Amino acid sequence: MKKMVNFTVRVDADMKRQAEIACEYLNTTLSDMVRQTLNQVIRQYYQTHEKDTQHAANFMRNENSRLAHKLVVEFMAINGDKLIIGEDGKLVLNEKFRK
Repeated sequence: MKKMVNFTVRVDADMKRQAEIACEYLNTTLSDMVRQTLNQVIRQYYQTHEKDTQHAANFMRNENSRLAHKLVVEFMAINGDKLIIGEDGKLVLNEKFRK
Protein backbone atom coordinates (compact mmCIF):
# COMPACT_ATOMS: atom_id res chain seq x y z
CA MET A 1 0.00 0.00 0.00
CA LYS A 2 1.22 3.47 -0.85
CA LYS A 3 2.17 5.80 1.97
CA MET A 4 -0.67 8.23 2.63
CA VAL A 5 -0.08 11.88 3.51
CA ASN A 6 -2.32 14.57 4.94
CA PHE A 7 -3.62 17.16 2.48
CA THR A 8 -5.13 20.36 3.87
CA VAL A 9 -7.53 22.44 1.81
CA ARG A 10 -9.11 25.68 2.96
CA VAL A 11 -12.70 26.11 1.76
CA ASP A 12 -15.75 28.09 2.75
CA ALA A 13 -17.65 26.40 5.59
CA ASP A 14 -20.86 26.31 3.57
CA MET A 15 -19.07 24.67 0.64
CA LYS A 16 -17.71 21.96 2.93
CA ARG A 17 -21.16 21.34 4.40
CA GLN A 18 -22.73 21.07 0.95
CA ALA A 19 -19.95 18.75 -0.23
CA GLU A 20 -20.45 16.49 2.80
CA ILE A 21 -24.20 16.32 2.07
CA ALA A 22 -23.50 15.48 -1.57
CA CYS A 23 -20.94 12.82 -0.62
CA GLU A 24 -23.36 11.24 1.83
CA TYR A 25 -26.00 11.12 -0.91
CA LEU A 26 -23.44 9.52 -3.27
CA ASN A 27 -22.48 7.03 -0.55
CA THR A 28 -18.87 8.16 -0.41
CA THR A 29 -16.66 10.27 1.82
CA LEU A 30 -15.28 13.71 1.21
CA SER A 31 -11.76 12.24 1.30
CA ASP A 32 -12.64 9.63 -1.34
CA MET A 33 -14.20 12.32 -3.52
CA VAL A 34 -11.08 14.49 -3.26
CA ARG A 35 -8.90 11.49 -4.19
CA GLN A 36 -11.13 10.71 -7.17
CA THR A 37 -11.03 14.32 -8.31
CA LEU A 38 -7.24 14.48 -8.00
CA ASN A 39 -6.95 11.28 -10.03
CA GLN A 40 -9.17 12.81 -12.74
CA VAL A 41 -7.04 15.96 -12.82
CA ILE A 42 -3.86 13.90 -13.13
CA ARG A 43 -5.34 11.74 -15.94
CA GLN A 44 -6.57 14.84 -17.78
CA TYR A 45 -3.15 16.49 -17.44
CA TYR A 46 -1.33 13.52 -18.95
CA GLN A 47 -3.87 13.13 -21.76
CA THR A 48 -3.70 16.83 -22.64
CA HIS A 49 0.08 16.96 -22.24
CA GLU A 50 0.49 13.99 -24.58
CA LYS A 51 -1.78 15.57 -27.21
CA ASP A 52 -0.03 18.95 -26.92
CA THR A 53 3.40 17.33 -27.16
CA GLN A 54 2.40 15.33 -30.23
CA HIS A 55 0.80 18.37 -31.86
CA ALA A 56 3.94 20.44 -31.24
CA ALA A 57 6.15 17.68 -32.66
CA ASN A 58 3.99 17.45 -35.78
CA PHE A 59 3.96 21.23 -36.14
CA MET A 60 7.73 21.51 -35.92
CA ARG A 61 8.29 18.98 -38.74
CA ASN A 62 7.43 21.67 -41.29
CA GLU A 63 10.24 24.10 -42.22
CA ASN A 64 7.89 27.11 -42.38
CA SER A 65 6.51 26.22 -38.95
CA ARG A 66 10.02 26.07 -37.48
CA LEU A 67 10.82 29.47 -39.01
CA ALA A 68 7.57 30.99 -37.70
CA HIS A 69 8.28 29.57 -34.23
CA LYS A 70 11.80 31.03 -34.30
CA LEU A 71 10.50 34.47 -35.31
CA VAL A 72 7.85 34.54 -32.57
CA VAL A 73 10.38 33.40 -29.94
CA GLU A 74 12.82 36.13 -31.06
CA PHE A 75 10.03 38.73 -31.05
CA MET A 76 8.99 37.73 -27.53
CA ALA A 77 12.61 37.83 -26.34
CA ILE A 78 12.74 41.46 -27.44
CA ASN A 79 9.19 42.58 -26.59
CA GLY A 80 8.20 40.34 -23.71
CA ASP A 81 4.67 39.00 -23.62
CA LYS A 82 3.12 41.84 -25.62
CA LEU A 83 1.60 39.62 -28.30
CA ILE A 84 -1.77 40.71 -29.62
CA ILE A 85 -4.22 38.47 -31.44
CA GLY A 86 -6.43 40.37 -33.88
CA GLU A 87 -10.17 39.85 -34.31
CA ASP A 88 -9.38 37.65 -37.32
CA GLY A 89 -7.31 35.37 -35.06
CA LYS A 90 -4.00 36.43 -36.60
CA LEU A 91 -0.98 37.53 -34.65
CA VAL A 92 -0.45 41.32 -34.56
CA LEU A 93 3.20 42.03 -33.89
CA ASN A 94 2.68 45.73 -33.32
CA GLU A 95 -0.45 47.64 -32.32
CA LYS A 96 0.11 50.24 -35.06
CA PHE A 97 -0.49 47.57 -37.73
CA ARG A 98 -3.99 46.85 -36.44
CA LYS A 99 -6.65 48.06 -38.87
